[in-house]
Amino acid sequence: VVLDAITFPSDKEECRKILDQGFSSDEMDPTTFQSLLAQIEKEHFDDGRKSVLTSFQQHYVNGSQVVQILKKFNFDSAKEEALRTLSARMCSINAEEGKAIVECFVHHKVSAVEIIASKINDPIKGINKYVVLDAITFDKVKCIKILAQEHFADGKKTSFQQHYLNGSQVVQILKKFNFDSAKEEALRTLSARMCRLECAVLMEKKEKRL
Repeated sequence: VVLDAITFPSDKEECRKILDQGFSSDEMDPTTFQSLLAQIEKEHFDDGRKSVLTSFQQHYVNGSQVVQILKKFNFDSAKEEALRTLSARMCSINAEEGKAIVECFVHHKVSAVEIIASKINDPIKGINKYVVLDAITFDKVKCIKILAQEHFADGKKTSFQQHYLNGSQVVQILKKFNFDSAKEEALRTLSARMCRLECAVLMEKKEKRL
């Protein structure tokens, strides 16, 4: 589409070459990705696999590719280092991809959330970002604070009002927590970005308590 703004054929051809070069150097195409996986699989230890990643750092990776790469590593500590390396060239990911990335870990889930929180695209007024909590068994309170911090930062970068949560969305998020103490901390964290609650939502919560 950018080429439509170019008048002269010679200039248009030069711009086409520049654009083509940009795509080929940045995007991890399927052939290159399969080559990366093949080289990782040849390594018998995680240290060798991490070395392979550094040789592909000129390419961007998407969420699905990150998951496939992490599954090639054996231990959480190595996966975390790999994820930190990949995060520098990671495209924006959706919440389901973020959840899948966190699920690659057994013990380092909070660290994984910290690394990818800023990468999670947030299209539905903030609610999608918190889907990642479904991958967390323990430390959900820590994770919601990490996600909320990035969520609020998103609001400062774009439309502030767009990133408020309504009562229904807050209820959906609170249902991801098992205990009242955790729910209370989560609610306090989210309260900075809550709209005024509708009476219906308040009545629904009141009836459940009764």
